[in-house]
Amino acid sequence: MRRRKNDHQSLVNASVLFSASYSETGSSRCLLREAIQGKLEIVITQHVREETERNLAQEAPEALPALHKFQPLSPPSLLRSRL
Repeated sequence: MRRRKNDHQSLVNASVLFSASYSETGSSRCLLREAIQGKLEIVITQHVREETERNLAQEAPEALPALHKFQPLSPPSLLRSRL
């Protein structure tokens, strides 16, 4: 898909992904919903995915199913971290 000049990508960090998984009503969840609907393009690194899953497992394991639901619904651009 060719990007238009006014299109923007949003880099999603672990805090946003954690919050979107944990809360059904917050801004983070709204951001991911918009990405799912194709209203914006999000970028999530592999490191962010792993960090979020690890943090949810430790702090809010009940939110892990929500995180897993987001992954197949909206395949974000997945970037490999260059560390």
